[in-house]
Amino acid sequence: MIGWRPLVAGTFCLWAAPSLADVPFTTDDPGLIEPGHLEIAVTFDAITQRGGDHVLAGASADFGVTDRLQLGFAAPVAALSRGADRFAVDELAAHAKIALVPQQGKRLGLVFEPSIVVPFNDRMRTKAGLALPLFAGVTRGEWSIYGGGGIMLASPKDGGDYGFGGLVVSRALGDRWSVGGEVNGRSGDAFGPSMIEAGPGVAFAIDDRFTLAAAHYRTIVHPAAHGDARTLVTLRYAR
Repeated sequence: MIGWRPLVAGTFCLWAAPSLADVPFTTDDPGLIEPGHLEIAVTFDAITQRGGDHVLAGASADFGVTDRLQLGFAAPVAALSRGADRFAVDELAAHAKIALVPQQGKRLGLVFEPSIVVPFNDRMRTKAGLALPLFAGVTRGEWSIYGGGGIMLASPKDGGDYGFGGLVVSRALGDRWSVGGEVNGRSGDAFGPSMIEAGPGVAFAIDDRFTLAAAHYRTIVHPAAHGDARTLVTLRYAR
């Protein structure tokens, strides 16, 4: 079983710190929101493990500033989690997405996405952390492949620094559907060993503004949590 705090911190360092990715996956792509537009998303993360099941929730918002800059924030809410007796925002992540090489047509895109995570209590971390990832990707027709990773700088009291990363392959099925798969993971820290998870995902564009997406992951590399699972469900609004 993966420990409670390491699992939560790992989930939201991949989910909140590098911003909500190309739904439903946790690894981000190099695409930016157009200037003057925004995206708001609500995500539920249902975790099944040997020590008991729990559900995490969170919300994020991202704003297109220029052709090369996107800003946003994300906040996990541990209201449905084990050990939470009320609705509480445990931390807030603020991030920037900077296009080093803008993604255009078949051209490879590359972005730098620094993020700072500030805790409001000690449920998930005791001090602020800093994530420094790079993400790259390319599109060929209906197919997209993107991935990347970086390092999370964290206090020794929160387990110390660790690396994280992921890779996604997805395919568009017409104008509304897309399917794909992701492999992501993180290195070990003082709280536990490294872990890798993998799984499929699907997204459906309800209309021009709303997208509903889901992904299901299984832990495939971890000495005590092999076979543990989690399911992400995301509703995204864009305008």
